[in-house]
Amino acid sequence: MLKRKGVLLVLVLLLTTMILASCGENQSAQKDPNEEKIFVLVPKLVSHPYFKLSAEGMEQAAQDLNVDARFVGPQKADAAKQVSTIENLIVQGVDGISISPVDANAIKPVIKQAMDKGIKVITFDADAPGSGRTAYIGTGNKAAGKKAGEAMAKKLNGKGKVAIMTGQLGAENLNQRIAGFKEAFKGTDIEVVKVEANNDDMSLALSQAEALLQAYDLDGIFASSASGAPAAAQALKSKDLVGDVVIIGFDDMPQTLNYIREGVVYATIAQRPDLMGYKSVELLLKLTEGGEIDEFIDTGVAVVTKENIDTYKE
Repeated sequence: MLKRKGVLLVLVLLLTTMILASCGENQSAQKDPNEEKIFVLVPKLVSHPYFKLSAEGMEQAAQDLNVDARFVGPQKADAAKQVSTIENLIVQGVDGISISPVDANAIKPVIKQAMDKGIKVITFDADAPGSGRTAYIGTGNKAAGKKAGEAMAKKLNGKGKVAIMTGQLGAENLNQRIAGFKEAFKGTDIEVVKVEANNDDMSLALSQAEALLQAYDLDGIFASSASGAPAAAQALKSKDLVGDVVIIGFDDMPQTLNYIREGVVYATIAQRPDLMGYKSVELLLKLTEGGEIDEFIDTGVAVVTKENIDTYKE
């Protein structure tokens, strides 16, 4: 009987030791609340000059707020690769992710997956409505597209044929801009003859612009993303059509601004990608600290023409 009690006592002690060891492992696996926060911006593609401005804003916020902020994403706009990138971040256990979705529908399941793991998720530049993300930081895209359409309608005196060059057909922000652009033509004689995507690839955008000019007798081209206006401008110059076709673009890339100064591009809608990057980090930090934020944070736009090109940032 004594021997049996002794054996039972040893087993109890061993079991207790194992439970305590297991608890210790679980505690060590939990993130130290005092550890530096890790936030990640996932753009549509990391190589584009537009998103590099978002990265600069992110880096400034990381420095100001003393957090670890990283810029990670596909080299080209690829929805599947963007989803894979976010899945890897979930495994790493980052604190927050801000995403510019390549495809709003494709990104929804992985956003839910991240939020189910306790990771804070917002979108910037492009939204994913219905995904459960906490907030969207960026441009009011339909209103901005309408501004572009109104500028085009005024320049064309309310009549003509227009083509639209866009980045990705599944991008919510670009589709909203196109919808707003078209809405501005109600009551006019302006016809949108074609909408084509170029995946924000500059070489593809150039061949696209050349093909559109060849296929249609165009009076205007609207580029809903940053790659389109410089490509359309190059195509106009090569075909000696400067002054015959009105180009209105999006974003104030250096190339686009130079073409406005030359009179090749009529106007562009300038966004604030740097502010989107900065606010992404700022608001993710606020969410991880238990704070509340607005669902839509509008970073604003400006219509840039030759007349205000040197003053629109003031």
